[in-house]
This record gives sequence, C-alpha cells and structure tokens, in this order.
Amino acid sequence: MDPARLADELRPIRLPVDYATLGVSDALAAFALGVVLALLVFALLRPFLSRRIDPAMVAAREVEALRGAPPAARLLGLARLLSRLDPERRQPRPAGLDAALYRPGTAADFAALEADILGIAGRRREGR
Repeated sequence: MDPARLADELRPIRLPVDYATLGVSDALAAFALGVVLALLVFALLRPFLSRRIDPAMVAAREVEALRGAPPAARLLGLARLLSRLDPERRQPRPAGLDAALYRPGTAADFAALEADILGIAGRRREGR
C-alpha cells in the first residue's frame, strides 16, 4: 500500500459539537487567564512606572516653607520633619534639638538644625 493513498482515504477529523462552541465556562476561563496575565504584566512593570520621590527635595521644600513660621512652630515643624525622615531613628539626632524642644527658653540654632535635617534627608536618598 502506498502511504499517500492511505492518507487520501482517511476521513477528516471530527470534533464533538460541544468542543467547537464557546460556552460560559470557556469564556470565564479566558477572562480569568486575562486577569492573571494583566496582573503579572502590571507586577513586572510597576517598578518602572512608579514615581520616584526625592526625600532631600521634599525636605528642602518643607524647610523653606517653615522659615516664615514663628520659632516654636518652626521648631515643631522641623522635629516632625525629622521624625518622618527617620522614623526608626537610625541617624543621630541633630545637636541642640532636644534641648530646644524640652527646655523652655533655650534658643535654637535653626541654621544648624536645618542643615542636619537636610543632611539626614540626603543620606536617606543615598540609601544609608
């Protein structure tokens, strides 16, 4: 027997009728696969799509905004900024901050405090 002749005599493949139509379960499975793929693509692209916030720039803006405030409010604002920048207190606190906060009548050196806080913000940007 010739293999070409045998192939010509074969009947065409027949699929069951239910297999050839799209049902509700098939549509739900396709939808679920689409959602899973979309979540996977989003998870892979998320690091590239997120906006990077520079803590040093944010701190500089906040320090500049506090310069016009009264001394007590300015000191409190600088302390709050420091607590947001370094919540785990990994960096040493600026010299004179605790004395200015907890001892009434102690004059605060705002220029030194601001420089120290901006330094902490800069180290945070660098990842230290």
